[in-house]
Amino acid sequence: MSKHLTKYRMRAYLTQGGLCHYCNLPMWIGSPVSFAASIGVKPRGVGELQCTAEHRVPRVDGGRISAENIVAACRRCNRLRHARKKPLRDDQFLRHVRRRLAAGRWHLAWVFERLLRKPSFHL
Repeated sequence: MSKHLTKYRMRAYLTQGGLCHYCNLPMWIGSPVSFAASIGVKPRGVGELQCTAEHRVPRVDGGRISAENIVAACRRCNRLRHARKKPLRDDQFLRHVRRRLAAGRWHLAWVFERLLRKPSFHL
């Protein structure tokens, strides 16, 4: 990862309060151990919640590495956005993820149990 991309990812992570741009769930940067302990799971279980740099406008579509184009997204959201045959625009994918979350069909079952059912969680 480039130095600029790392800087913008960290900036977005802090600006977003450590929450994924799409699913609004907490993410981790660095070591997963303390994050996993804070939610009561094993470190190997939190890989999908690792913070990644997500281009709102993908680079293949002319998106640049800039503060305006980079948001922090969990690994799952980032991966699934680009796994589609025709990836959705940022705003379309945000709505898609939020609909799936509301239906309980986006993250793995333990994520819903540990994070989504907490009183402090809001979509």
